[in-house]
Parts: sequence; structure tokens; C-alpha cells
Amino acid sequence: MRSRLHLAFPLLCAGMMSAAQAGNFAATAQNNPSLQKPNAPASASKDTQSDADYFQTLVSRIDFEALAARSDQPGAQSIREVKFLIMDVNTDNPSLYFFNTERYPYHYAFASEGLGYSGSLSEFNSTTYFRDDRMHLAGSILAHDHYRSEEGVDGLYTVQFWPVDPVTPALTDKAYKMIAEQMTFAPGQIRYYPASDVHLDIYNNNLAFFESAQLPVIQNEDLFANIEFSILNQGKGYGRLRVINPGDSVPSVSDVVIYTYIPNDLAHVAGIITDSPQTPLSHINLKAKQNNTPNAYMRDAVNNPEVAPLIGELVKYEVTGDGIVLTAATQEEVDTWLESVRPDPQTPQSDLTVTEPALLSELGNGDWIRFGAKAANVAELAKALEPLESEYGHQMVPRGYAVPFSMYNDYMNLPRCQELEEDDDGNLVPDGKYRALCDAERPTEVRNTDSNTLSVSLFNQATPQTLPAGSRDMELVLDNANGLVLFMRDVTNDRWLLNPLPFTDSVLSTSGSSEYRGLNINYLREDGKKSVSIAGDTDFELEVFVLALWAIEAELAITRTRDLPADYFVERSYFEQIESIMADEDFLASPDVRASELKAFRKEVEKGEVTAQMHDKLEAMRTFWDPQGAPYTKNIRLRSSTNNEDLAGFNGAGLYESNTHKPDEGDIADSVKKVWASLWTHRAFEERRFYRIDHFKTYMGVLAHESYGDEQANGVAVTKNIYDENWEGYYVNVQYGEISVTNPEPIITSEGEVSSVPDEFLLAHLLAGDDPYNPEHWWWAQQYIRHSNVETVYDQPVMTENVLTDEETVQLRRAMQAIQGHFRPIYQGDRSFAMDIEFKITATEDNSRGHLEIKQARPWID
Repeated sequence: MRSRLHLAFPLLCAGMMSAAQAGNFAATAQNNPSLQKPNAPASASKDTQSDADYFQTLVSRIDFEALAARSDQPGAQSIREVKFLIMDVNTDNPSLYFFNTERYPYHYAFASEGLGYSGSLSEFNSTTYFRDDRMHLAGSILAHDHYRSEEGVDGLYTVQFWPVDPVTPALTDKAYKMIAEQMTFAPGQIRYYPASDVHLDIYNNNLAFFESAQLPVIQNEDLFANIEFSILNQGKGYGRLRVINPGDSVPSVSDVVIYTYIPNDLAHVAGIITDSPQTPLSHINLKAKQNNTPNAYMRDAVNNPEVAPLIGELVKYEVTGDGIVLTAATQEEVDTWLESVRPDPQTPQSDLTVTEPALLSELGNGDWIRFGAKAANVAELAKALEPLESEYGHQMVPRGYAVPFSMYNDYMNLPRCQELEEDDDGNLVPDGKYRALCDAERPTEVRNTDSNTLSVSLFNQATPQTLPAGSRDMELVLDNANGLVLFMRDVTNDRWLLNPLPFTDSVLSTSGSSEYRGLNINYLREDGKKSVSIAGDTDFELEVFVLALWAIEAELAITRTRDLPADYFVERSYFEQIESIMADEDFLASPDVRASELKAFRKEVEKGEVTAQMHDKLEAMRTFWDPQGAPYTKNIRLRSSTNNEDLAGFNGAGLYESNTHKPDEGDIADSVKKVWASLWTHRAFEERRFYRIDHFKTYMGVLAHESYGDEQANGVAVTKNIYDENWEGYYVNVQYGEISVTNPEPIITSEGEVSSVPDEFLLAHLLAGDDPYNPEHWWWAQQYIRHSNVETVYDQPVMTENVLTDEETVQLRRAMQAIQGHFRPIYQGDRSFAMDIEFKITATEDNSRGHLEIKQARPWID
């Protein structure tokens, strides 16, 4: 059995319980696939509210829907919920009421207004919750309409209680059997779901009772194993329906995509369907929420008989509370929708006056305009968590440096010139790549050598080598020259130069010299070689021939001086280079061309030369981690920090790239350039293009801190209850090792290759405790939605049953409390404000447990 937080709960008085808490907060799992037909019956596509306050028997699905309200529950969005109340549950004549949950969102409201209950809220609470001898019992029934069992049964109804209400096995059995008897339309489709740790502990400690009572129970693992559909983000989009496999061409904003895998690089698209499960904190869903993109998980969507015929066609794609609406659309509808969702042109804010890398300890949130929001918020995190760091005795926020926007801007504006490289013939030619800083003392001419291996038979003339007019200072060297005759021909004036003195005998055995058209020609025969040097400029085209007196092999090397082409001296900064690339018609028209061209451009940026001053500024940072200087020993993590990510209203999740600089990898500037280059990833470019954000006013800063090696755990969390903002809490995804939470990847388990699943849970507090007005003394409930399916990490069995230990969970919760309290006034947030954080449990060298560290914080986007 997994380790759990064990809590004892007192009776809640009216002053301690919020209205929301007086209702039933229960966990559900996600739904199965449902393709909602546009003209489906009301019972399948919309809620039909009844005038009735309650029913005591539900004889049809129509009755259920007449009472149901939409509810966002942990693991399931927009699920139908009908709340129930059993009055006099402690007697032989209890009364069950399925009540109108839209009209009465709280159990007490129904009891008092719908049934005429005359007691106070405090009296109702004290007789309905937390007592074994309670008089009444409150709960909910959730409709998992898209659940499909292994036996092929569609749909499931789960009976659930408020997660922190310790309902006894006997009361659970009594409630379940009353509900099963009075929901006559769903025989065999009703299960008790112990949704929280409180209920799971009760269930696991009373297995014999539940088995003897023959009470059907479903747990997280079984519920999620049969999930074939889940809603991640509701919305609407238009585009061409495309199936994207690994390696396929890049989708665009006018595509509705079915991903057969979870992509690391997600372009801006019109709609998303994945055939692998997601969590609300996956990068895909963060992007979908930011862009108002409809997003859903549907198992085997490609082969769905109602989806497959529309693949390749223009469609309207809508994710609703009931499922997916997917219908044919016109090009006009696609174009109209696309134009309607694009904002006006935008220019990100920046301040380029700071020119030196700065210690994070000297920065705060307000410095985002100079160093980027990621770096500024990590700096601010240290202030928020300083008291906890002192209390726990370990670092909870990375320490290091931030590189300002101005250094990126200077680097991209530096004038650059071409360098020389050897072509396939060994000639030095301009390389066409503007990486090197321009040098005022650069040469204006270059010496090139063409070497050709010759196989010459008797009187079989070899293919001539042509030298253009204007060649200078030539040297011809014929290796293994015995028996070979060297001819030259003035093509321009149709004259032959023999061996090489004009109009003399065809074979010379001694050295000699001559002049021809103002050239000094020197001939030398020595050690089996014939060499001809020609001083001066040719004003004619020259051909060189070799003739054999017998079959022989030799090598002819021709060296000459020539002027470098005029375009070799053109100065082109990286900004000028990308501006030219962006002006190309093919680049404008094709996402695939953009992806290819941007990849090549990033390679150039990564290889560009930095100034000596830049080099020294960046190298100076390394003494923060290695005070002794070179040789360095620390791995440094370098992370993107722009003025176009981690902002309120725009998280930019996954747009840019980070990398780790190792001590043996040379100058740290080489790794910083990789981060700078990532501003031009295809996904980032497409995002800015869609939002009409000025590419040239988007600047890249760099957050630099020590890399801690293989993490024992990594996770993401939101500093609020994302399912019900009326019930304060925190939502957490966490995974073993460095297996990605935000971009789930395939793993090997005892069941074969499967998609990785993280621990996913909700932490919610009760307004009760030793001091209900002091958050440090509140009592907290931990409600798991699902558990990690990882069995081994770093080739070893996982060491903990939950990814986080109980103590780490408490530290994380307290850190989130501090972060929420610190950042909310900074961002002037309202009651729905929250921060999205990334955290880890650090690695250690002695296999002991590491410590919690918060890596990043940014405003959460609902």
C-alpha cells in the first residue's frame, strides 16, 4: 500500500467551512472518447434542466440530466454531476434525494430550501460530516459517459463523497445500495469510487467488509486504464485535419492536428487531438490554454469511423463538455476564423541599457525588462523562499547569473564577413557564411592550388586545365614528369606555348626562361619534376595540356593568385541575414521551408564569433561556481529568458531551448550562443508570427545556474486548485528522475512499452485546525488523481511508493503558499491568480535523498 498523509478531522463549524466546502468535492477520472454529433439528441449533447427540486428515483438518463450540473473535477473537466443527500441515514427509514444540482450547488442549500430543513449550517455540518453516528449523508454521482470497460460496457457512474469526509464502510455500503436500487436505468454501471487518500485508507483497511458486502469498487488505476477520451481545453478552431507522425512536415496554424505521439516541438495550430493521454500541465495543454486552442485526448482517433473520413479535409473542430464536434468546413470559414483570432501587431518591452551579466541576488521581478521574466522570477523566488530556506537549512532556489538582453542584441548586430574554405578541388574560396567578425586587415587576394591526378597514354592528350584571364603568379608543378611534355595554349590569341618556351624544341632537358606577352616564364626540371612559374598577370585565357611519350601516371598541381570576389567584403549582421531570409517568397509561403531555413540560421548563430569583450564578460561568470578559476569543475545550466515568455497572459511554454555547459566544453560563450540561437526556433517563430509580435524586438536573456545532475524527481505545479477556485489548494504533477512531466515519453514497464504517467494530485486545505486564521496551522487533504507508472529510474527500481515523500510534499506545499503570497501583489492578481512552477528533488552523490528546489515560476494562464 502506498504511503499516505494521515489526517484527523474535527467537526467543522459554520464559521470554519466555506460554502464550497459544505458541498461535495470528489475526484473523478477523465472521460472516454466521444465524438459529439452536431444534431445529437438533447440527452447526448446538452443539459436539460428540470423544474423539479429533486427526484427520489431516476428511471432514465433524461431524469439524471434534468438534475445534473457541469463540474470540473480532478482528472475530469465539465463532467455531469448529480449530488445526493440521504436524510435520516442512521434510521431504518432513510430517504434518498437526487437533487437539482444546478439550482442547489451545496447540500445545505438543498436541505434548507428544497426540503425545508430548519437547522443552521453549523447544525447541518455537525450531523452530516465526519461522524460515524451522523444523521445525514452527503455525496455526489458523476457520469463518466465515455468510459469503456474491458467487457465493452459504455459509461460508468461513480458514487463519491467529499474527499476529506471519513465515511464508514457501513455507511458507504448503505448509500451505494440505495443509489443502485433507485437509479433503475443504470444496472451494472454504478461503482463506488474512493477518490481521496482518506477513502482509500478506509477501503484498504476494510477490504474484507467491502468484499463480503459485494460492493462494486473502482480505483484510479482501473478507471484511468479505461479512459479513451479526456477534455484538456475547450474551444473552437478551423483548419485542415491532418495526422502528424514523427518526422512529418510541420503543421501550421491553419491545421487541426491528430498527433500520434506527444511532440516536443509544438507549432501553433488550430486544434489538437493526441492519442496519448495528457495532463493539464503538459506543454501541449499550456500552449493550448495560452492560444485558446481546443485540445483533447482521444485514443486511436485516426481509426475512429467518424473521424477518418474527414482526414485531409477542411473542418470545424470544437471541444465541448460532451466531447468533440468535427464537421466539414469551407475555406472561407477557415480564413475568417484565422483572421478573427489574430491580434494586432505587438512590440515586446525591453530595456537594453544594462550591458553586464548580473548576479541573481541583485535582481528582482522588475528586472524582467532587462533580463527576461524567467531570470527575474527566479531572482524573486529567492526572496519569497528565504525564510523557508533558513528554516529547512538548504537552498530552495538556484543561485547564479543573468545575461542581459543587450548582449544578445549586440551579438546579433555585429558586422560579419565571410571566411575562406577549401572547395572540392582544394581551392580557397569564400565560404558564403557570415560568421566571422570583420577584420580591417583582411587580405584582398588568395592563393589557390588545383591538384589533378593524370593517367596519360601514348599521345593521348589529357583534358586541359583552364586558367581564366587575370590569373597571377602561377606555378605549374608536374610530378613524375619523365616522359611527359607540358603544353600551354593562349586561347584568347590562339597561340601554343611549348614546354613552355615558345617556338622551341618540344622537349627540354634543362632549365630555361622566356617571356610571352609581358609574362616572365621560368622552367625548371629537377628530381623528376617539371615546374613552370609565370610571374605577372595574364590578359588571356590559358589552357594547360600534358602529352605522354609512353603510358604514365603523374600529378599536375597548378597554383595561382586571384582577387577575392567583391561580395566577399560585404558586411552582414545576423539580424540582416535573417531579415533577408524572411523576405524570401518560399519562406513566407511554406512552414516546411521556414523550419528548414530557421534550423540552418540557428546553426550559423551558434557558430558565430564573439568579441573579446563578450568572451571575457561571460567567462567571468564562471568564477561564481568555481572561484579558483580554470580548470573548471561545475556543469552550468543555461536557460532561455526572453521578453516573450513567462509573462502574464503569455507563458511561451516550450518555445525556446536550454542547454548544459560542461567543464570540458571550452568557452561558456559557445553554450550561451545556443540559447541565443533558440530565439529562432521554428515553433517560437510561428508563435510570434501568429501573434504579430516583432521578431526584432524580441530579445533573449540567459539564466545561468549550476546543473545538479540526474534529478531524483521533477515536477510542475499550480499554486491554486485548478478544478475549483472556491476551495483553496494546489495542483501537482511529479515524476521519478528526469522523465518529462510536460512532454510525456514512452517507458518500458513490466507491461511493455507504455506512455509515462506522473503522480497527479491535489492538495486542498480545510479552514480548520489549531488556529484557523493562520495558514501554517491549517489541515490539508491530499487527493490523488493517479499515480506514476514508472517502475525503474536510472536502471534501478524506484525507491519510494509515491514520487514525493510526505515531508517533501509538505515542503512543496509550504513553498507554494509562500510563492502565491509573494507574487500575487507583485502581479496585482485577483482571486483567480496563481503561479505555475517547476521543481525538482536534487541528485546526491551518496544515494541519499536530495532536497526540494524550485526551478522556475511564472503566472498561470487559465
